Amino acid sequence: MDFMMKWMDVVSGSIKEGSVVLSSRMMEIGVIGMNEWNYSNLKTFGLTLSPFPFLLIPHCILSCRTISNKYSGQDTFLHSLILSILVAYSGSIFVSLLLQTPLALLQGFGGDLMMLTLIGSWILVRFVPPFRSFISLRFVSATLMFLGSFVRLRNVMFMTKSLLEGSTVSVWACVFLGGLVGTGGALCVDLDSILSRAASFSSTVSSTVSSSTSKQPASKIVSNISSPTWFFCTAYLSSSLVVLCHFLLNSVALRTFYREKVVKAILEVLPEMTLDISVNF
Repeated sequence: MDFMMKWMDVVSGSIKEGSVVLSSRMMEIGVIGMNEWNYSNLKTFGLTLSPFPFLLIPHCILSCRTISNKYSGQDTFLHSLILSILVAYSGSIFVSLLLQTPLALLQGFGGDLMMLTLIGSWILVRFVPPFRSFISLRFVSATLMFLGSFVRLRNVMFMTKSLLEGSTVSVWACVFLGGLVGTGGALCVDLDSILSRAASFSSTVSSTVSSSTSKQPASKIVSNISSPTWFFCTAYLSSSLVVLCHFLLNSVALRTFYREKVVKAILEVLPEMTLDISVNF
């Protein structure tokens, strides 16, 4: 009974938090609407947009739909739920484990909100056929794909940037860990396919070991490691571009810093000179 009351409090808290965030974001959209939807406003709005509900819900729905389409609902409930969780959150889980930082899924209200959103999306996708039909519509599916890609690239950019600015890891580690945030789900799907193929092959071999039938060559297992998809490559390409832009901006800031130092030294040595020297320098 206490457990149910606790989760009811979590659900009510999530709804209240979501309504507050939704109202605040609607106000932001209204402000942007009055100030015109130019590139600067769109970029600021996209990068500061709260993950819940605009980004987290489409991300969870897309992750659950990926597993539903892969197995057509023929896998077990537990397998479907666990794999959906891994597709949605395994990237951040892997990075947290490698960096030995706290897992986001275990962090109080935020972790509860992430799990509740994922479980709710999984229930809708798994057990509500009208909802599956709705998200299969061309416009809805395209919107989900756009938001899912935006979430993935946003996470890659934020992770790479935070590692560059506040960590002692190497540059290649920033690229690898930043890309891993966006590809952890794909790697989990590949691993599940490999394990399923291995189990199927083992059962086939054990059933025919006593027969004299000719051996057939096993079909090749294609994964993102052996044959990376464009979806997989864009995560590491994005993290590489973030690292490149970071060093380019730092080099510009470094040149500006030394330029100001030189100008200041000139003005101290030659006090009769005016500010025109710094402008013409």
